[in-house]
Amino acid sequence: MSKYDRMTDEQLLCDYKNGNQEIMDYLMVKYKSMVRKKARAMYLLGGERGSDPGRNDRSDQSSAGF
Repeated sequence: MSKYDRMTDEQLLCDYKNGNQEIMDYLMVKYKSMVRKKARAMYLLGGERGSDPGRNDRSDQSSAGF
């Protein structure tokens, strides 16, 4: 068990703001799986630029200098 496990996120952030840089590593590990899960749910396969049927291709071309 980490020494940070019993602290709230608010307490951790307060300590981080006071100079404890180690806390950021702890928070990154703590929330890594949640962030990946959310990102995976938001990612659309084939969602690359220009594949959206509702997208205006003319605006894409004008912004690209065509």
